[in-house]
Amino acid sequence: EITESYQSCDVDNEESSYTYNNYNTETAPSREEILTKFENRSALAQDLNLLSGLPELCDIIFLVGEDKQQICGVRAILAARSRVFRKQLTTLVPRRCSVKDNKHIKSKSKASSTIEVPEFEPSVFKQLIEYLHTGVCTLQPRTLLGLMNAADHYDVEELKHACINFVGQSISTDTVCHMLSNADRYIQYKSTKVLIQKVMDFIDRNGDEILSLPSFSILPRHVVQLIISRESLAVSEVCLLLLPFFSSLLVSFTLPYSALIP
Repeated sequence: EITESYQSCDVDNEESSYTYNNYNTETAPSREEILTKFENRSALAQDLNLLSGLPELCDIIFLVGEDKQQICGVRAILAARSRVFRKQLTTLVPRRCSVKDNKHIKSKSKASSTIEVPEFEPSVFKQLIEYLHTGVCTLQPRTLLGLMNAADHYDVEELKHACINFVGQSISTDTVCHMLSNADRYIQYKSTKVLIQKVMDFIDRNGDEILSLPSFSILPRHVVQLIISRESLAVSEVCLLLLPFFSSLLVSFTLPYSALIP
């Protein structure tokens, strides 16, 4: 499977990096005043990534997907990284619960907030939260469409453009049908059009191979109808003979894919 690790800034291969300041002879400080800048971004990313596994240190809980899977985060980090999260989280009133301390017999207050996110898959939303906390996430074809739309929805432009750039690398005969079958979930998002157009261009050039894939036969009917009805689809004479057979098995094409593809 093709994957790509995306980081929001360039990091040296070494975990730590040093930056030395150069001075001319007139402005150079004394030996005691020479400064060295030390950075260890990879260690910071790794440590921040641990937050999702330590809910007691997080102050926001997202209930994601149909099963309402819990994904935790830190409000301050999310608000600093996303304009949409900032607006959403600053207007959210925390729910407070009482926790008793047996030693001191007093009540402590612990704030927690819960937000439901039904529109995205847990695996997709977890990648988004991971990126916002650490600046790093792994791009992969299986979750690419969802992540691209999540980045667009939450106004994380650099991640969105990284996903768009990765589309060309990730489209292959092994991934194209999975991408299309997953597109139904995100049909209402504008970034879906970008990916579907690229996928359709790939299918047009590789019609014979795509139509012979086992995964092609389990695509939603309206997706198959869209593919075989395209005038730009390049297929052999044998496949052309099979197209009426495909059409006879399908219901009429009325779903919104037609609005996405010219």
